[in-house]
Amino acid sequence: EVWYQRWVREAVVSTQSTGITIWEFTADSGGSWINRTTQTISEPRHLVINDVKFSPAYSGVVKNRNLELAYCTDSGQGQLKIWRCKNANDLKDWEIVKEINAKEPFTFTCLDWYVSPSESLIAVGTVDNSVREQQGQVRLYEYDTQRQDWLFRDVVAKSLNSKVYDVSFAPNPGRSFHTVAVAASDLQVKSFRLEGDRISLVREKENVVDDQENRVQVWKVSWSCLGTSLCTTGDDGLLRMWKNSAHWECTRKLKWNGVEP
Repeated sequence: EVWYQRWVREAVVSTQSTGITIWEFTADSGGSWINRTTQTISEPRHLVINDVKFSPAYSGVVKNRNLELAYCTDSGQGQLKIWRCKNANDLKDWEIVKEINAKEPFTFTCLDWYVSPSESLIAVGTVDNSVREQQGQVRLYEYDTQRQDWLFRDVVAKSLNSKVYDVSFAPNPGRSFHTVAVAASDLQVKSFRLEGDRISLVREKENVVDDQENRVQVWKVSWSCLGTSLCTTGDDGLLRMWKNSAHWECTRKLKWNGVEP
């Protein structure tokens, strides 16, 4: 599930085998969650929705401030679908505005949005099931306002030993570049600029993660509000906190109960 907040409204999206349900919180009768709509997904029965996220406050055609929703599946070739809400005041009517196929042998595993007044980006994690040891990529898509379409730009990161479990854009309070964290067989942090339909890394040193603490499978990544620190969880059951100086260093480790190991 994932939250959507705009001004005084709160909504959450949940997934099930037959579709996606949009819930909105209302203060009526002491406060309750109302089912605004359930969008049926006409996909094969073995469909698995791997990730789903609302767009941030800006999105898509920025001047219209549309509310959008993206989800990725691993059915068949794997698909990324982007829905747009026709009326954000009631959250009931949605339409599909883009379908992207991962193309064999890849399927999509996770996604994240980055949206600003000047650009809209989606980073999508993948897995290649054709090799003995799973491999993955993070693909970058950008909304082209002239063509009014989502276009593939470049591969941001690669994992040679596992699929990509999670990807997250760092909040950007004014930097001239983007930063993404990638959860795979290790933690990867990539800072890059988008130049046309290709990316260029900002500084190689910024992409180096402390090797002493980066030897466990990473499952989830989450940024601080300014994008200057990062939390990760992994196979060993520890929460790690990271800070960037000359490279990304683990500054603290916590167990599930908040106690340091």
